[in-house]
Amino acid sequence: MEYDLIIPFFNDQKYLKRFQKQINHQKLLPKNLIFIDDCNKDKNLKKKIREIINNKIKVIYIRNNFNLGPVKSINKGFKYLKSEYFRISSTDDFMDSELALKSLKVLNKYKKKPYIFSDLVCFNEKTQKEIKIRYSFLKKESYSSKEVIDIFSKYQFKIYHNSIFFRKNFFLKNNIFNDMYGDRCDMLNLYHISFNYGFCYTPGYLSKYVYRKGQFGQIKKNNYLFNEIEMIHKFNKKLFLNLIKANLLYEISPKALLENFKYKKQIINLNWLIRSVKYHSWKKIRFFLPSWLISVTFRITTKL
Repeated sequence: MEYDLIIPFFNDQKYLKRFQKQINHQKLLPKNLIFIDDCNKDKNLKKKIREIINNKIKVIYIRNNFNLGPVKSINKGFKYLKSEYFRISSTDDFMDSELALKSLKVLNKYKKKPYIFSDLVCFNEKTQKEIKIRYSFLKKESYSSKEVIDIFSKYQFKIYHNSIFFRKNFFLKNNIFNDMYGDRCDMLNLYHISFNYGFCYTPGYLSKYVYRKGQFGQIKKNNYLFNEIEMIHKFNKKLFLNLIKANLLYEISPKALLENFKYKKQIINLNWLIRSVKYHSWKKIRFFLPSWLISVTFRITTKL
């Protein structure tokens, strides 16, 4: 089992060394590290990367002549993929040493599935608090596209990129990870791929992402989301219909009840309102409650 690791990087030195060491400590090392230097100020960055990364890992170093941002940088990285599997990562992600090994052992069994993910762990840099959520309602390893829609309709949860490994051929054949779909193209792409091919899941807290100030792709206001919905309807009607069918547009805040926007009648209903209130309440209180209470609350409310 071979995989590549894509890392877009822009002037974020804080976690870089630690992340490199975590790459080296993987029980299954990546074949290639595709490092995109997005016009960083550090002129010795290339040297620093090569000095620390295990010499068994081939470093493919790409430097942008000007800052392109994460989406365009990652798309450049796709052109250099060589292995059967790959992962997109940020340098502030934490990785368990068995992340790659455990994930790819499962994904390798299901040749027609596009990606695998594991349970949610989020670390708040400011409060130093950690949230762990087990997706206990997922009882098996592989799910069809039809089952995925049913699961999203029944349970309110999110899949986060920090734990994902993709199958390259599936991804490159049919993805919407591009600027046309905006800052949230990573999440929209996961829905798009899941609705077409399904997904795989393995239980365990194998990776965690860091929540911190200035992070890319944080909560968007309703006007942004309204425009996003219109764009999805225009370019990907199947995705638009499945997002409504699975009640996944709950990031639109409850204020939408008092606002006029296109497709309001198709989106707004009681089930949407319940999910929207839950989601926006969760965003406000998640780092103020003990982790065990958050887990209990998640299990109780996820089916509401």
